[in-house]
Amino acid sequence: MSHNDKPPLSRLPEMGAKRRRSIVLRLFGKWILSLVLITAVVGVVGGWSFLVFTAPGPLTADKVYEISKSMDRPAIAVALQEQGII
Repeated sequence: MSHNDKPPLSRLPEMGAKRRRSIVLRLFGKWILSLVLITAVVGVVGGWSFLVFTAPGPLTADKVYEISKSMDRPAIAVALQEQGII
């Protein structure tokens, strides 16, 4: 036999339609599961944040505190904390 008598290399056989469908369904299922998990995490974090943000503060009654224009943010925060507002 000479070097040219070898059969030509062929491509890998095509996947069957059933196997291809199985792979597509598996990838689609993983994508859907990931989407559901991400949505659940975002929902839990969003719900928790909403509850914390809308929770009543430490005051039992309304309180008025006048802030002067010369106060900067840290000074305002300290003053409000000293008054028991925050």
